[in-house]
Amino acid sequence: MKLKSCLLIACLALQSFLFLPRAHADEASEKAVFDYCLPKAEAGDAICQFDIGIIYEFGRGGVTQDYAQAVVWYRKAAEQGNVKAQTNLGAMYRNGNGVPQDYALAVVWYRKAAEQGDSYAQFSLGLSYDNGKGVPQDNAEAVVWYRKAAIQGVAKAQNNLAILYANGEGVPQNWFNAYLIASLAAVSGESNGVKIRDLVAAKLTPAEQAEAQKLSNDWKVGTKLPLR
Repeated sequence: MKLKSCLLIACLALQSFLFLPRAHADEASEKAVFDYCLPKAEAGDAICQFDIGIIYEFGRGGVTQDYAQAVVWYRKAAEQGNVKAQTNLGAMYRNGNGVPQDYALAVVWYRKAAEQGDSYAQFSLGLSYDNGKGVPQDNAEAVVWYRKAAIQGVAKAQNNLAILYANGEGVPQNWFNAYLIASLAAVSGESNGVKIRDLVAAKLTPAEQAEAQKLSNDWKVGTKLPLR
């Protein structure tokens, strides 16, 4: 049985959306954020630069959607070390929004954010290695970054890590670990986690399934994965 990591690639299209800075009640409040943040962003405030980038990327607060302007502001914030701006800038390069598509530059910015501990950047970097986009294909490196994101509760990273364990790609094949990690994703409401877990279940005894399920139920985000 060979599971397919590529089933989960579509989530990258939503990558930037994960980092909306706040829930705006309406257009008026979003416009107020833009008016407040623009002069601060122009003066070098990295948080406001990131917020202005978000507003341009999604065309909020009466501002016309403009990917190129979003890239300008994300870059300003990213170059000051703003982690979420680095991740979003990576996504812009990966998707070719506002800049020519460039997987290698996407990896550069994902790595900067991932090395500061950003879980979605870690997932994206793992996906880059998994699919050989911007870096040589390397399942072992994919495992490293998926695991970091999985520990922080990123369900899509858990899905892909479970697949690699099931297929023995980048790690020795281990059905127990695959089942356990897929169960973690399933608990988060990921339908793919349920599918992966159910596919792997036939490889385990009922006792092994029960043990893995208990370990996954007891696991807490931010702690080491209870793998065999």
